[in-house]
Amino acid sequence: MPEIEALAEQREELLRRKKKLETPFKYIYVIECVTYKTGELKGCNNYHFHVIFTGGISRKELEAMWQNGIRTNADRFQPNKFGPEAIAKYMLKDPQGSKRYVCSRNLAKPKVTIQDNKITTRGLARIARERLDDTAYWERKYKGYRFVKCYARYNEYNGYWYMSVIMYKTDGQTVPRWEVKDWLDD
Repeated sequence: MPEIEALAEQREELLRRKKKLETPFKYIYVIECVTYKTGELKGCNNYHFHVIFTGGISRKELEAMWQNGIRTNADRFQPNKFGPEAIAKYMLKDPQGSKRYVCSRNLAKPKVTIQDNKITTRGLARIARERLDDTAYWERKYKGYRFVKCYARYNEYNGYWYMSVIMYKTDGQTVPRWEVKDWLDD
């Protein structure tokens, strides 16, 4: 009877793996190279990966699968202080002249809005002078988003205002564990 128990265990493992495969595996990673400047490894390169993934595999399984290098350490992403912008900046640092990240094909591409025509040129100039850090104004204008910060500059060459507004989408009920002030380095 031990063979039947072993077969049942294998069947359960196969069902667990099948269920994991039904969850879409999405990822984005960056390979980073750091050259040691001092010590016994001076001049040697240390290649390491920064990976964000969802579905299909756990951190523990990923660590067990990775056999290369001196050590493997996978940490959970916890955006409790700096938010998702911080991990994006960290992964895209030091581009070395080219795109450094690789992502799965099933990863949804962000919809980039260059101009939404909600604000006229004259209105933009007024906002830059009067409502730059007016949280209530921005959150009222873009419902479903939470205001973080706004940057504005005037181009004396062409006479236009340019503005960047940093906001993040929220479902209105879930409040992240990090605060907007944690993003700001002022």
